Amino acid sequence: MTAYELMLLTRADLEADDRGSIVDKAKDTVTKGGGTWQDVNDWGRRKLAYEIQKQSDANYTLATFESDSAAADELVRVLRITDGVLRLMVVNKPKPYPEGVALELITQEELDERERPRGRGRGGGGGGRGRDRGDRGDRDRS
Repeated sequence: MTAYELMLLTRADLEADDRGSIVDKAKDTVTKGGGTWQDVNDWGRRKLAYEIQKQSDANYTLATFESDSAAADELVRVLRITDGVLRLMVVNKPKPYPEGVALELITQEELDERERPRGRGRGGGGGGRGRDRGDRGDRDRS
């Protein structure tokens, strides 16, 4: 079981009951997959940095849960097709260092591995050949 955090942005014009039903759907998906739901923090309505689907405000919800990766993938799939969800992101929650471990004994590679974000959800991600280099693949540039 891996600890995950879910950041969920829902439409600002949704009623509290509708937002609650979206969170309940997420809880049901995680528990059906054998996971456990830990905490839900409703951050309320906030201004977006840019418009998403012609919305300038959104309701933010942060939730933590434990599950295997298949249940986390299913959660992302279900929330992506749910009406009212603007954006979502599921990331591995970093594990705390054990009590009494001297940080000087931890290598830089271990620190990098522990702090590297591993996300699931909409948006970003490179992928694809040559996107970052401006390469157009197999096209002839003559």
